[in-house]
Amino acid sequence: MKKLVLAVVLFAAFGLGLPAMAKEAPKSIEGVTLVDAAAAKALLDKGAIFVDVRTPDLWEAGRIPGAVWLELFTDYNEASLQKVANKNDDVVIYCMGPG
Repeated sequence: MKKLVLAVVLFAAFGLGLPAMAKEAPKSIEGVTLVDAAAAKALLDKGAIFVDVRTPDLWEAGRIPGAVWLELFTDYNEASLQKVANKNDDVVIYCMGPG
């Protein structure tokens, strides 16, 4: 992927009105660019691919428009990610919290 981005996204920033769990996000992750909700929204507007790795119940409750769902513990791996994104695509991976 051109850029692998991990977004700690507050759903309210996308107009979904879902409650956000208030926990402190990691300050850095090696090999990853961390972005806040405003930067994630800018990436969405530019056409970045958003990958939702949350649990099925959270996916069903609401998601970022156009996001692809690859549940973290069952579906998210290199092969599944390669099916939705090319090496030159900007990809934003998001979840519900810092874990």
